[in-house]
Amino acid sequence: MSTTHNIYFSYRYKLLYIALFLLGFGFLIYILFRPCTSEYAFGLISPICWLSQEITSNLNIVTGRAPSLVHAFSLSIITSLIFPKINRSIIIASCVFWVVINLLFELGQLFKPQFTNKFNNSYADILMNKVNLFLYQGTYDPWDVLAAITGGAIAYYLLVYKPIE
Repeated sequence: MSTTHNIYFSYRYKLLYIALFLLGFGFLIYILFRPCTSEYAFGLISPICWLSQEITSNLNIVTGRAPSLVHAFSLSIITSLIFPKINRSIIIASCVFWVVINLLFELGQLFKPQFTNKFNNSYADILMNKVNLFLYQGTYDPWDVLAAITGGAIAYYLLVYKPIE
């Protein structure tokens, strides 16, 4: 293997570690700073209620927007790095996919559609109930839209960037 290939391979691992760390950070924000009555993370976690509202409101710039940015950024990188050989098309598709997913959920919080359960009490029904709760309890925030787009753009840049020897 050439030195350039080794450097790029090492760079991919660094990106993966950063993405996984930030995804964990975003999950931690959900646990610590989301309202105790919310249905964030599809009910898989019970938020810790010991933080006061004052602390939460003072940190809102981080706790409010970071999860959208981190989600689009981290999952774009992780999805791109799944492929052994990545090219610009894979990178673009990964980044656009995760930004669009974030935007759909944000728009869902704005328009609050009601998904019906037609799967005869299957796991799909449970998922639809959780999505409905997420959309109805969530609040549309245009800054989250910008954060998701920014996260995807940063991921794209870092994935296209080739480290120098």
